[in-house]
Amino acid sequence: MNNLVSFLSRFQKVKINHFSDGYWLVPKFWKILSPRLTGYVIKKGKTLEEIVIHNDFLHKEIIFSFNGDHNFYNFNIALKLREIDFRLDPNAVKKKPDDGFFVFFPIENCKIILDKRSLQLIYDGIIPFFSKNYYKKMVDYQREYAQKNQISQEFIGFFWRRNGYKEVYEQKPQ
Repeated sequence: MNNLVSFLSRFQKVKINHFSDGYWLVPKFWKILSPRLTGYVIKKGKTLEEIVIHNDFLHKEIIFSFNGDHNFYNFNIALKLREIDFRLDPNAVKKKPDDGFFVFFPIENCKIILDKRSLQLIYDGIIPFFSKNYYKKMVDYQREYAQKNQISQEFIGFFWRRNGYKEVYEQKPQ
């Protein structure tokens, strides 16, 4: 289980600025201060897909930080690149009541719940970019953890949060 925990906590945070002329990969602050000039190269791509492929992001677990994603455009592209069949429609999000939520399953038995807080994070540009293997291991970890700790609450799913997914439980009726 420790290997599973370390796997789930091993992801990169990648800052990308999205402007009308394309996407700019922003280097980490410490790379700007690097004595090597090559450490401070801002990479540009016309599309998010180009940035992802050029930087081999499909083989990494990442949380993207964009300068906003007001129409959920980048979120939808990220899911498409990971071959996850779910899209957020900006009009549907606007019509959703504050206590409403969206649900999708990136893999079987892995329920992702996007509540108001999750949607706000995505709107602000904090977007998950995890592989299906990551979701599988996340489900495995939740099952092992619940079994090992004899959790009496019913597992509902995972909420998206700033630093990854959070498990959601509901008290079982007596």
